[in-house]
Amino acid sequence: DDDRSRENFHLIDHNYFGVRIPLASNAGEIIRVGVSEHCQFNSNTQIVDNYFENCDGETEIISIKSCQNIIRNNLFKECQGSVVLRHGNYNTVENNIFLGNNKEGTGGVRIINKGQWVVNNFFYKCRGVGFRSPLSIMNGIPNSPANRYLEVSEAVVSNNTFYECTPISFCEGSDAERTVQPYNVKFTNNIFYNAKDKQLYNAYDDFSRISFTGNVVSKTIQQELTNGFVKGLLSTKNIANIVVPVAEINTNTPVPDSLQSIGKLRLTNNSLDSKQGLSDINQVQKIINNANNGTGAKWFSKKNIIAKKVIVDCKTAEEVLQQINSANNNKLTINLTATEYRFNSSLIINKDVLITSSHKKMIQFYVTDATVDHFIQIKSGTTLMLRNMALDLRLSAAKKFISTDTSGSSNHCNFSMVNCSINNSNGIFFNAAKSSISDSILINNCSFKNGAGNIFEFVEEIDNKGYYNVERLKITNCNFDNHKGQILGMLRSGRDESTLGPLLIFKNNQLHKCFTENKDALINLFGIQRSFIENNKFTNCNQEKTLIQYEDLVRAVHVLKGNSMVESGTIMPNKFVTVE
Repeated sequence: DDDRSRENFHLIDHNYFGVRIPLASNAGEIIRVGVSEHCQFNSNTQIVDNYFENCDGETEIISIKSCQNIIRNNLFKECQGSVVLRHGNYNTVENNIFLGNNKEGTGGVRIINKGQWVVNNFFYKCRGVGFRSPLSIMNGIPNSPANRYLEVSEAVVSNNTFYECTPISFCEGSDAERTVQPYNVKFTNNIFYNAKDKQLYNAYDDFSRISFTGNVVSKTIQQELTNGFVKGLLSTKNIANIVVPVAEINTNTPVPDSLQSIGKLRLTNNSLDSKQGLSDINQVQKIINNANNGTGAKWFSKKNIIAKKVIVDCKTAEEVLQQINSANNNKLTINLTATEYRFNSSLIINKDVLITSSHKKMIQFYVTDATVDHFIQIKSGTTLMLRNMALDLRLSAAKKFISTDTSGSSNHCNFSMVNCSINNSNGIFFNAAKSSISDSILINNCSFKNGAGNIFEFVEEIDNKGYYNVERLKITNCNFDNHKGQILGMLRSGRDESTLGPLLIFKNNQLHKCFTENKDALINLFGIQRSFIENNKFTNCNQEKTLIQYEDLVRAVHVLKGNSMVESGTIMPNKFVTVE
């Protein structure tokens, strides 16, 4: 917290950063250079010749919060995020490759503040939107403090190549607070090849103070483009099994001498090139070769460790506990052979466990201790799967049937349930504990009958920090019949924009005679970033009350499509809901 944090000339090079799953909160960056309080000071850090692979921690892969930094010659492979020039001025992003490979949420560069240069980068099949767009130039806040959003000015976006990417964004984040449009921005000599999307860019505010010259675009783009974009002939070359587009025309748009002189100081090739796209397409091969062969610690082995699988038959609760608590296996399948399993305490899942049954009879599955909070707890870093069972829970005394880890660990867990029947449940069926995070929860072809209490509950993150408890929740092809209690409650409170989850898919389900006892909606979504509620049938559900309620504090995407609602409650949408 003094002068030693500035002008430090750090070098981060030839490292491998690999496989970071979403954190579901802020601070999931791989690298941050600087802090908001000191963002107006130079750091002079160089991040060069590194390999970032599947770095999905949050919307920022690299977060720049200082001045005069360089991000150069890096490979970003299938990373759900962007290099974000969040604070500070005069940073350079040059000669990087962003390999999205059609992975959802893969971004590129987001520009904020003054004097940022994004030059000679290659964006390949990047499919992010919004803050994760392949390229995003943001709006600023009038008289903004340094730790908020300063306006974009004196930026240069030049000689970049985009292949089959989602639309880039101008004036991203425009709202009642962020009202200052980018100005004095040079957007020149870029290539956009796209036979997949109809649009090249989204403009959320007036972007007339961006100067566009010499940008070449595929003729297949249907959007009517502003001056400075020319639809022309683009050919392709295959380099390292990647398609690189090349312009067959020259728009004769020389770069001003003033920028050329600055480029000689900031860029490796000493100047801005007047031709379109990458100055040297062979750099694609060089960067990929370097990433594969020249990054990472030499002593580190990336060999996969295969877990030992063990399958056992269990006819008593004691046998189930013995197998789960055994240290001799780390991937366990339990086959329930009896019809009654009576436990005296909670069942703690501390390894990957699949519980199934080879017979079709109803199974009494319960804990007798009324003081326990949950019957089953899924510890962080493990997976619980339920398959092909009919469970009767009427005798279970626990307040919750399944809970995630209550220890506060940030390790992810997973839960899936397929071809199961849940009967006569009491209390909450699945509860996400505060500070826990599940990567995916998948419920398919299951039925819930004659129960009472909320079924799926993700509502404990009430700190207004943008935290949430599950990255992907998918409930499909299920029946909910004669249930008293909320089917689904999900909460992501606060206005933080660093996280872009969770994702909810609720499709092809049938709900009959389901209702809440109070004024709660049968399905309540607060702050959920993306939801798809499609092709469901609601019959006699929550009559004269709310069936589905949407509440959002920041921009979201909701699709409500193809649902049948017979003698059921009302929908409470908002401006982010698309109803079909």
